[in-house]
Amino acid sequence: MLQAGFARVDVTPPMGSPVDGYFKDRVARGILDPIELNAIAFSDGEKRAVMITGDFLGIEIFHVTNIKEHVTRQTGLKNEEIFISATHSHTSVFVRENPAKNLPQEYINMLYRKFADAAQMALSDLADATLYTAQKETAAPIGFVRRYRLSDGRVATNPGAAVLPLVTGRCDESDNTVRILRFCREGKKDITLLNFSTHPDVISGEYYSADWPGFARRFVEAEHPDTHCLQFTGTEGDSNHVDFLKPEEERFPHGRGYAHSRYMGRMR
Repeated sequence: MLQAGFARVDVTPPMGSPVDGYFKDRVARGILDPIELNAIAFSDGEKRAVMITGDFLGIEIFHVTNIKEHVTRQTGLKNEEIFISATHSHTSVFVRENPAKNLPQEYINMLYRKFADAAQMALSDLADATLYTAQKETAAPIGFVRRYRLSDGRVATNPGAAVLPLVTGRCDESDNTVRILRFCREGKKDITLLNFSTHPDVISGEYYSADWPGFARRFVEAEHPDTHCLQFTGTEGDSNHVDFLKPEEERFPHGRGYAHSRYMGRMR
C-alpha cells in the first residue's frame, strides 16, 4: 500500500545575505514571503524515500552531500532514498560552496538540521494514500522560450531594446502544461504536488520571495484547505515569463513584478 507524508519548514535566511541570480551584487533587505523547505515522503511498506525542495536559486553538490548525511543520521534513510532540489527562485540565496559568496556558517548549520527535520516530519506524517494524476494547459501562456531568432542569423536570449527590432520569432515554444499528482489520504490532509516549467525570475529586487511557486502553493491551499501543496520546478533553462513578441506595454496586463508573479501562481 502506498503511503505519503508531508512537511514544511521556514528557512528564510538572515537579512544582508547575498541574493543571487543576476550579474550584479544584491543583499537581502526584507521579506515579501518566506523561503521554505517542502518535503514529501513515500513508503510502500518496505522501502521509504523523501523528496525535499527548497526555495533557493540552487544548492551546490557540496552542500547536498552534507544535507543527505544529516538526513541519513536523523531518519535512517539511505543516500539513494533522499532527493534534494531547488525551485530556482531569483529572489533567494544560492547555497554555494564558494566562500566569497557564502552564507553565514550558523545559517548553513541550521539549514542542514532543517532539511533533516523536514524529512523526519514528512516520514512521521506517512499515511495510506491513493494516487491520482492530472494535467492541463494554462488558460493563457505564462511561460515563453527566451531564445529568439534575429534577422541577421543570430540568436538572442532575452533580447534587449538594441536587438528587439531584429527579432523574427522564438526558437521554440514552451510547454505550458501544469502537471499534478494528488495523494488522497484517509484521516489526514491530501498532498498535491505541482510541476510546471518556467523561470521563477519574475519579482527581482532585494526582498526574499519564493516567486510564483510560492504563490502556487498558497493559492492551492487557500482554495483547497483539505490539501498540502508543494511545487517542483520542471526543466526551465530556456523559458521565462516575458513574451518579447508582444509590444512592451502589452506584456504585463496584470502588473509587473510581484503582481505578475501572483498571476502566474494561479496558473490561469
